[in-house]
Amino acid sequence: MPHKDKYVDFHELAAYEREDINGKCDYRILVIDENRLKDIVVLAPHGGGIEPHTSDIAKKIAGDKYSLYLFEGTKKNCNFSTLHITSTNFNEPKCLEILKKAKTAIAIHGKGGAGEEIFVGGKDQELAQKVTDGLLQLGFNASKISKGRLSGTSDQNICNKTSTDKGVQLEIEKGLRNKLIVDSDLFDNFVLGVIKNL
Repeated sequence: MPHKDKYVDFHELAAYEREDINGKCDYRILVIDENRLKDIVVLAPHGGGIEPHTSDIAKKIAGDKYSLYLFEGTKKNCNFSTLHITSTNFNEPKCLEILKKAKTAIAIHGKGGAGEEIFVGGKDQELAQKVTDGLLQLGFNASKISKGRLSGTSDQNICNKTSTDKGVQLEIEKGLRNKLIVDSDLFDNFVLGVIKNL
Protein backbone atom coordinates (compact mmCIF):
# COMPACT_ATOMS: atom_id res chain seq x y z
CA MET A 1 0.00 0.00 0.00
CA PRO A 2 1.51 3.39 -1.00
CA HIS A 3 2.52 5.79 1.77
CA LYS A 4 0.06 8.65 2.44
CA ASP A 5 1.84 11.96 2.88
CA LYS A 6 1.12 14.04 5.97
CA TYR A 7 1.09 17.25 3.91
CA VAL A 8 -0.48 17.65 0.48
CA ASP A 9 2.32 19.89 -0.84
CA PHE A 10 5.25 22.09 0.21
CA HIS A 11 3.11 25.11 1.08
CA GLU A 12 1.16 23.12 3.65
CA LEU A 13 4.36 21.57 5.01
CA ALA A 14 6.00 25.00 5.39
CA ALA A 15 3.08 26.21 7.48
CA TYR A 16 3.83 23.61 10.18
CA GLU A 17 7.51 22.67 9.87
CA ARG A 18 10.59 24.85 10.44
CA GLU A 19 13.21 25.60 7.81
CA ASP A 20 16.85 25.81 8.91
CA ILE A 21 17.21 28.80 11.27
CA ASN A 22 20.39 28.96 13.37
CA GLY A 23 20.78 25.20 13.22
CA LYS A 24 17.32 24.44 14.64
CA CYS A 25 15.03 23.08 11.99
CA ASP A 26 12.89 20.29 10.63
CA TYR A 27 14.18 20.62 7.07
CA ARG A 28 16.71 22.51 4.99
CA ILE A 29 16.99 23.46 1.33
CA LEU A 30 20.25 23.62 -0.59
CA VAL A 31 20.58 25.15 -4.06
CA ILE A 32 23.96 25.32 -5.80
CA ASP A 33 24.00 26.68 -9.33
CA GLU A 34 26.64 29.43 -9.29
CA ASN A 35 29.44 28.65 -11.77
CA ARG A 36 27.78 25.36 -12.74
CA LEU A 37 26.06 24.11 -15.88
CA LYS A 38 22.44 25.10 -15.56
CA ASP A 39 21.14 22.90 -18.42
CA ILE A 40 21.08 19.89 -16.09
CA VAL A 41 19.87 19.94 -12.48
CA VAL A 42 20.51 17.01 -10.17
CA LEU A 43 17.97 16.94 -7.35
CA ALA A 44 17.00 14.98 -4.27
CA PRO A 45 13.52 16.16 -3.25
CA HIS A 46 13.44 13.56 -0.44
CA GLY A 47 16.96 14.05 0.88
CA GLY A 48 18.46 13.97 4.35
CA GLY A 49 16.54 11.61 6.60
CA ILE A 50 13.50 11.31 4.32
CA GLU A 51 15.00 8.80 1.86
CA PRO A 52 18.49 8.20 3.31
CA HIS A 53 21.58 8.70 1.13
CA THR A 54 19.68 10.28 -1.76
CA SER A 55 21.33 13.63 -0.91
CA ASP A 56 24.77 11.99 -0.95
CA ILE A 57 24.06 10.40 -4.32
CA ALA A 58 22.74 13.64 -5.84
CA LYS A 59 25.79 15.58 -4.59
CA LYS A 60 28.16 13.00 -6.02
CA ILE A 61 26.46 13.00 -9.44
CA ALA A 62 26.37 16.81 -9.58
CA GLY A 63 30.01 17.08 -8.49
CA ASP A 64 31.31 20.56 -9.31
CA LYS A 65 29.73 20.51 -12.77
CA TYR A 66 25.93 20.34 -12.61
CA SER A 67 23.41 22.43 -10.70
CA LEU A 68 22.19 20.84 -7.47
CA TYR A 69 18.98 21.01 -5.44
CA LEU A 70 18.37 19.23 -2.13
CA PHE A 71 15.33 19.19 0.13
CA GLU A 72 16.53 17.48 3.31
CA GLY A 73 14.69 16.23 6.35
CA THR A 74 16.67 17.04 9.50
CA LYS A 75 14.38 15.76 12.26
CA LYS A 76 15.76 13.28 14.81
CA ASN A 77 13.16 10.78 13.59
CA CYS A 78 9.97 10.46 11.54
CA ASN A 79 11.45 12.34 8.56
CA PHE A 80 9.76 10.13 5.96
CA SER A 81 6.35 9.99 7.63
CA THR A 82 6.33 13.75 8.24
CA LEU A 83 8.27 15.42 5.43
CA HIS A 84 7.83 13.23 2.36
CA ILE A 85 5.89 15.01 -0.40
CA THR A 86 5.11 12.82 -3.38
CA SER A 87 6.92 13.91 -6.54
CA THR A 88 3.76 14.98 -8.35
CA ASN A 89 2.91 17.40 -5.51
CA PHE A 90 6.43 18.68 -4.80
CA ASN A 91 6.17 22.43 -5.45
CA GLU A 92 8.91 24.03 -3.35
CA PRO A 93 9.53 27.43 -5.06
CA LYS A 94 13.36 27.32 -5.14
CA CYS A 95 13.20 23.92 -6.81
CA LEU A 96 10.72 25.09 -9.43
CA GLU A 97 12.87 28.16 -10.10
CA ILE A 98 16.09 26.24 -10.74
CA LEU A 99 14.29 23.64 -12.86
CA LYS A 100 12.62 26.10 -15.20
CA LYS A 101 16.11 27.27 -16.30
CA ALA A 102 17.22 23.71 -17.07
CA LYS A 103 16.72 21.54 -20.14
CA THR A 104 16.54 18.35 -18.11
CA ALA A 105 16.78 17.06 -14.56
CA ILE A 106 18.01 13.94 -12.84
CA ALA A 107 15.96 13.26 -9.72
CA ILE A 108 17.34 10.81 -7.15
CA HIS A 109 14.84 8.84 -5.08
CA GLY A 110 15.05 6.02 -2.57
CA LYS A 111 13.00 2.85 -2.91
CA GLY A 112 12.51 0.52 0.03
CA GLY A 113 13.82 -3.01 0.10
CA ALA A 114 17.16 -4.69 0.61
CA GLY A 115 17.72 -5.19 -3.13
CA GLU A 116 20.07 -3.33 -5.44
CA GLU A 117 17.79 -2.46 -8.34
CA ILE A 118 17.63 0.93 -10.04
CA PHE A 119 14.42 1.91 -11.82
CA VAL A 120 15.01 4.65 -14.39
CA GLY A 121 12.00 6.69 -15.52
CA GLY A 122 10.92 10.21 -16.40
CA LYS A 123 9.60 11.86 -19.55
CA ASP A 124 13.09 12.34 -21.01
CA GLN A 125 12.91 8.83 -22.46
CA GLU A 126 16.04 9.20 -24.59
CA LEU A 127 18.20 10.24 -21.63
CA ALA A 128 16.54 7.63 -19.40
CA GLN A 129 17.61 4.96 -21.89
CA LYS A 130 21.17 6.34 -21.99
CA VAL A 131 21.39 6.32 -18.19
CA THR A 132 19.99 2.78 -18.05
CA ASP A 133 22.48 1.59 -20.67
CA GLY A 134 25.37 3.32 -18.90
CA LEU A 135 24.53 1.64 -15.60
CA LEU A 136 24.02 -1.77 -17.20
CA GLN A 137 27.40 -1.52 -18.95
CA LEU A 138 29.05 -1.10 -15.55
CA GLY A 139 27.28 -4.09 -14.02
CA PHE A 140 24.41 -2.41 -12.19
CA ASN A 141 20.92 -3.88 -12.13
CA ALA A 142 19.08 -1.07 -13.93
CA SER A 143 15.70 -1.13 -15.70
CA LYS A 144 14.07 1.59 -17.76
CA ILE A 145 10.39 1.89 -16.92
CA SER A 146 7.76 3.96 -18.69
CA LYS A 147 4.55 2.87 -16.93
CA GLY A 148 3.35 2.52 -13.37
CA ARG A 149 3.82 4.26 -10.04
CA LEU A 150 7.62 4.50 -10.25
CA SER A 151 7.82 5.60 -13.88
CA GLY A 152 8.10 9.36 -13.22
CA THR A 153 6.23 10.09 -16.45
CA SER A 154 3.49 12.36 -15.08
CA ASP A 155 3.58 15.94 -16.32
CA GLN A 156 3.27 16.92 -12.64
CA ASN A 157 6.33 14.95 -11.52
CA ILE A 158 9.01 17.33 -10.23
CA CYS A 159 11.64 15.86 -12.57
CA ASN A 160 9.54 17.00 -15.55
CA LYS A 161 9.19 20.64 -14.46
CA THR A 162 12.09 21.76 -16.68
CA SER A 163 12.01 24.19 -19.61
CA THR A 164 11.49 21.20 -21.93
CA ASP A 165 8.87 19.57 -19.65
CA LYS A 166 10.94 16.42 -19.24
CA GLY A 167 13.54 14.87 -16.98
CA VAL A 168 14.80 11.58 -15.56
CA GLN A 169 13.98 9.86 -12.28
CA LEU A 170 16.11 7.19 -10.58
CA GLU A 171 14.46 5.03 -7.92
CA ILE A 172 17.32 3.30 -6.09
CA GLU A 173 16.69 0.43 -3.72
CA LYS A 174 17.91 0.78 -0.15
CA GLY A 175 20.35 -2.11 -0.42
CA LEU A 176 22.30 -0.38 -3.18
CA ARG A 177 22.15 3.05 -1.54
CA ASN A 178 23.67 1.62 1.64
CA LYS A 179 26.38 -0.13 -0.40
CA LEU A 180 27.32 3.00 -2.37
CA ILE A 181 27.98 4.98 0.80
CA VAL A 182 30.57 2.52 2.12
CA ASP A 183 32.23 1.48 -1.16
CA SER A 184 33.85 4.46 -2.88
CA ASP A 185 34.87 2.51 -5.99
CA LEU A 186 31.32 1.25 -6.47
CA PHE A 187 30.02 4.78 -5.89
CA ASP A 188 32.41 6.22 -8.50
CA ASN A 189 31.29 3.55 -10.99
CA PHE A 190 27.64 4.32 -10.30
CA VAL A 191 28.17 8.03 -10.94
CA LEU A 192 30.07 7.26 -14.14
CA GLY A 193 27.18 5.08 -15.31
CA VAL A 194 24.75 7.95 -14.77
CA ILE A 195 26.79 10.78 -16.30
CA LYS A 196 28.81 9.10 -19.07
CA ASN A 197 26.18 9.85 -21.73
CA LEU A 198 24.97 13.24 -20.55
